[in-house]
Amino acid sequence: MGFLIALAVMLLILFLKIGVRVRSQGETSLTLGIGIFKLPLFPGKEKEIKLSDYKIAKFRKDQAKLAAAEAEKKQKKRSKKKNSTEDKTAEKVEAARLDKEGQSKPKRDIMGLVETVTELVKVFLSRFGRHLYIKVRRLVIIVGSEDAATTAILYGAVCGAVQCLLELFHNCLNIRFVRSTDIRVEPDFTALKPQAEVDITFSVRVWQIFDMLIRTGLAYLKKLL
Repeated sequence: MGFLIALAVMLLILFLKIGVRVRSQGETSLTLGIGIFKLPLFPGKEKEIKLSDYKIAKFRKDQAKLAAAEAEKKQKKRSKKKNSTEDKTAEKVEAARLDKEGQSKPKRDIMGLVETVTELVKVFLSRFGRHLYIKVRRLVIIVGSEDAATTAILYGAVCGAVQCLLELFHNCLNIRFVRSTDIRVEPDFTALKPQAEVDITFSVRVWQIFDMLIRTGLAYLKKLL
């Protein structure tokens, strides 16, 4: 009886689904899901407020630390004043360099992001595609820039890149779209920079992880032999 219970528990663990949900809408968040349990990976949980933080002794200790930090900060400012002329010159040179780099930097950050994600997904799916489950809830890209002509060019390029990305997803047999899935690319000629909203979950079962590890290990041994 004990053996059957242990076997049942082992099978339950092996068929558990482990997933990572990626969401980005202003702020990026990663959530790890193991069965019915959810664990935020990024950003972490906010620190809970404790009554002990407001005890008079701890308050005085914190105030002393702040005072020491403020005194150290003032001391550093006095030291910096001695070389203020050299520091200001160095800052001006650095600011000029950064400004020059900023002007020469292509306004294709969103395009580069899509291409990078596409390449990463391509490599990942080529190895683990048949075990990977993908649930797409939202993939919205708003293309914008400081120039209307640049926005129009970027819009066409991003549309092509996103189409390639979706084809990669469709090649994965375990992809699923929910009823409320929102996938679109739109230009916004009033926006000064592009924006992206993503909500995609990648998941795999525990036994499939072992399968991938075993297959990878066997492939490595074959190369050695």
